[in-house]
Amino acid sequence: MGIDAANASARARELQRYANQLRSAKADLYRYKSMLNNSWQGTETEYYVRAISDVETRLNRASSELEAIGRVIVSTVQQIEEEESAESTAEEV
Repeated sequence: MGIDAANASARARELQRYANQLRSAKADLYRYKSMLNNSWQGTETEYYVRAISDVETRLNRASSELEAIGRVIVSTVQQIEEEESAESTAEEV
């Protein structure tokens, strides 16, 4: 049957791009949080900063999960290709 390795690899790269976008959003939030902390003295600032920190943590976790899924896809494709190659070689013998 075979696996579409090119398509699977493209999906893994797409997940990596999404992870990078999430990390970029996290960096933007960090800059905003720093600006907020440095220039706003209201009592509510603590709550805003805590909420932003929570979102940063979630973005980091999501980006790490996307990268892990991408690695699993690549590893699985390699494993399937190796198994198919071994089967093909065995059939030739």
